[in-house]
Amino acid sequence: MDLFRDFGHAIRREIANQGYDVIHVENDDHAAAMLYHRLCRYTIDSHPRKVLKPAGFECPPQYNLGLQKLEQAIEVGENLAPYRSKSITSARFRDGLLDYWGIHHFHLGTNVMKDGFIERTDDLLFCRIDDWCAYFITVVARNPAPWTMTKLIEIIHVNWPETISSYRLLGVESVSPKVTDDDLKMLRSANVSVPLTMKDGTIYLEPQFGNTSSGAHVMDLRWADRVRRVSTVIEEQIKRDWQTIVKDARSQGYYLSSTESLLLFWTIPSLYWDIIDPESGYWFRRYVAE
Repeated sequence: MDLFRDFGHAIRREIANQGYDVIHVENDDHAAAMLYHRLCRYTIDSHPRKVLKPAGFECPPQYNLGLQKLEQAIEVGENLAPYRSKSITSARFRDGLLDYWGIHHFHLGTNVMKDGFIERTDDLLFCRIDDWCAYFITVVARNPAPWTMTKLIEIIHVNWPETISSYRLLGVESVSPKVTDDDLKMLRSANVSVPLTMKDGTIYLEPQFGNTSSGAHVMDLRWADRVRRVSTVIEEQIKRDWQTIVKDARSQGYYLSSTESLLLFWTIPSLYWDIIDPESGYWFRRYVAE
């Protein structure tokens, strides 16, 4: 029994069914788990959201119609993938702005191209999204590269500080030296995450933590590690409690001849797992003690 290996096989099938190439994680279950979590982080679920704009929000007039269409798409819950980078179709794509600050960027074209994406624009909308709202931060030209503009976090801090309050460093009065946008660009390329100081002195961790020194995203790595750890715990529980499972089944009138006929249901990262015998209908639940 190797549940993490089985999980790796299942997750690669799921990723491939979504249209991604998984050859680079074909023989690495841990990397496949991290990839799956990253793709989930990058995905914007299609359901209606309220659009919020900061004080003084402006959009160049030539993009007003594109912005209006995007806003309507968000409010009715349309698929927003056509407005995003074409690179999202690649499993190898890494978005530093999402990985470090949790901020999406959208193109503001008005016409759909043959490839299904909205026509590309020189200016981009930067936006933070949660389950309930889309927070329009600003519209900025993509040249020069705006991916490390602390202005983006400053606008969130001034207008919706509650959305990043969990990243605030309490009890820290100052950080030295203070980093510039150019510093952040260099540090991000080296997988270094640093505290961000706002104009009023408030200090935040980067609101998606960023990458480890190896280049793995902190949250992806933690999730994959937890899946591997819990899968080991479940294996140990099954081996230890197998006779209990068999006795429980017999007490209910079911006979379990072998483990090969059983199905294991485990919803990641649920704290319980179920064993089901599809032939007899026997069902058994055990809670995970990490």
